[in-house]
Amino acid sequence: MTDGKKVLYLKGRYVNIFKALCDPEIVNTPEEMNLMELIATGNYDPPEPPESETPTLRKVRARDTYNMRSGAGTNHARIGYFQGGTTAEALEEIQDGDDIWLRVGYGQFVAYRYNGTQFCEYVDG
Repeated sequence: MTDGKKVLYLKGRYVNIFKALCDPEIVNTPEEMNLMELIATGNYDPPEPPESETPTLRKVRARDTYNMRSGAGTNHARIGYFQGGTTAEALEEIQDGDDIWLRVGYGQFVAYRYNGTQFCEYVDG
C-alpha cells in the first residue's frame, strides 16, 4: 500500500523510493541511485514516451465482485473491491507466471487471471 508515499515501478514491482535508496538489492547501480534521488527530491521530470511506445488502453469488466489490491499479487493488501459488471481502463498488464494482474489506477490492481481462473474480460469501447 502506498499511503501517499512516493513509489516507483522498478524491476517488476512497486517500491517505496526511500526504502529502495537504502536497499542494495533494489538499487544497485550508480545510475539507479541517481535516478531514485532525483525522484525522491522531486527534481525529476520524466520524458514523454515516444508515440510508438505510448500504451493503448483497453477497458476491462469484472465478471463478479472480487478484491482490488495495492499491488500485483495476493501478497499485497486488499484495498477494496472490483464490483461485478464494473468497467475500468487497464493501464498496465503484469504477468507473473500464469497469473495476469491489471493496474486500473494508481496503486489499484485487479487479477485478470489468477490460479487458472479468469476474473474479468476485455471489452470493446
